[in-house]
Amino acid sequence: MKKRRKHYQQVAKMDYADYVKEREQLSKGEQASYDSYEKAILTLSASFLAFSVAFVGLFKVKGPTGADVVIVTASGLLTTAWIFFAVAVLLMLLNFVVNAMAFRKEIAIIGDALKNIKALNSKNVWSNLGYTLYLCSGLSLMFGIGFLIAFCFKNVPVS
Repeated sequence: MKKRRKHYQQVAKMDYADYVKEREQLSKGEQASYDSYEKAILTLSASFLAFSVAFVGLFKVKGPTGADVVIVTASGLLTTAWIFFAVAVLLMLLNFVVNAMAFRKEIAIIGDALKNIKALNSKNVWSNLGYTLYLCSGLSLMFGIGFLIAFCFKNVPVS
């Protein structure tokens, strides 16, 4: 089996049409992955934000005037969680613009490559910024979840 694979690798070469077709499929897969990631970050951030608001509602008690009063401890943890969730959403929204700029830059690079093939070696800072925003948005979501969990542990009575 190993000999056959090695022989095939030596004899077979990918022609340009197959390369273009394969690259197009990989690009579509990559874009679908990014789309799923963006939807997941936005959905999870909004969901955890809604959960935390509902969770705070569990701590309502009647005050001396008869009005509902929410009594929680470590409210700073909840505020910090909300900030991280909001940052995750804002970074993802900013990333939509950054990704559009990255595509524009790639189109310009491809156009320049028609005149000079070395243009394909050009850096796309927008693309790098997009990856950074993806990472920061995911980290912000994780930190928000962590602070929300800490808040829940501080406020759920232990039997």
